[in-house]
Amino acid sequence: MLNQKQISMKTKFTLLFLVLTFICTAQTSLKFVSGNKGDMRTLADSIVLNAKHTFKYAKEGQIKESSVYFFKYVNITDTTNVLALYYNIKMKGENVALEVTGTPEYTFYAAKGKFLDLFPFWKRYINRNADIAKISTSQDDKTINGSQFYLQEDSGQWKLSMH
Repeated sequence: MLNQKQISMKTKFTLLFLVLTFICTAQTSLKFVSGNKGDMRTLADSIVLNAKHTFKYAKEGQIKESSVYFFKYVNITDTTNVLALYYNIKMKGENVALEVTGTPEYTFYAAKGKFLDLFPFWKRYINRNADIAKISTSQDDKTINGSQFYLQEDSGQWKLSMH
């Protein structure tokens, strides 16, 4: 039988464990390159959850005969408003001569949609000093850890891209 002191100590350890788990989870950063497709879905969901409009997941898949993987989200009130995210797939460790297929590595290269749906993510994760009025009439770019990010108009849509 546990006494009151042992129960209290157990409760404290459980609470400490839960707090540490929450802190570690909250510090997980977004990945723009990963061998895990789940990381790419997390990045896509993050862009969508920061958007001005409300979107729902529509579909995902590899574009036929290409090395491009995509996620598509559709605005719940205006189905013509689509947010699409694109990733390049590189087969890491592939060696055709040795018939080694390798493992897929996904690299984010673009999100396409309306400016007001992409800008909140841009401001929160890419350029905290971004000026919405200034960028909406031109473009913005930012280098982070050696990767160049752009937010710019592209053929009537806006594109957040990484090079």
